[in-house]
Amino acid sequence: MKFFFKVVLLLCTFFCYSTLSAKDKLPGTPLECDTVIQCPGVDAEQIYNNLRVWFADNMRSSNDVIQLDDSANKHIIGKTNIPLNVNNMTWRCLTGVIRFTIDVAARDGRFRLKMSDFSHESFTNGWTEGIVYVNGPNPNIKGLRKKQNSEMQKRAIPLCIDNMAMIIATMQDVVANKTSVSDGDW
Repeated sequence: MKFFFKVVLLLCTFFCYSTLSAKDKLPGTPLECDTVIQCPGVDAEQIYNNLRVWFADNMRSSNDVIQLDDSANKHIIGKTNIPLNVNNMTWRCLTGVIRFTIDVAARDGRFRLKMSDFSHESFTNGWTEGIVYVNGPNPNIKGLRKKQNSEMQKRAIPLCIDNMAMIIATMQDVVANKTSVSDGDW
């Protein structure tokens, strides 16, 4: 099972890198991932319930994360973050979080996953760099701040892509391997 999970994670990482290729994006394109994941033989209700379990299992407090939980339309929107730790003395002030939105909608046999609105927020006042772009620093920043923004982008993009691949793989695993929210006779 661990081997299967590693293969799926590797494929998802490759998928994220290929869909986020910088040569295909214009300067100033915000980082995002929009994909449809096929789940043959699984109905929308089951996918939706399993994704709710995923949010509960993978978020510190799913009540604080989930912004919209629409059971009628099988739609969940959550806001979460990824810690960004910078150990370099020069750029230590960039340490903070990358905030982003996870939007999931379920249909029979598939679900759509969109991750967007990636934005840097520093723990140190004045070093918050804003939107994470696919291909480099914010095109609107000039002068000395451009180097600071470039450093944040250089560190944030691989971190975000790795986390997107992990989210895709774990959501796919939860939906594919759970037959119901309450597993078995206990």
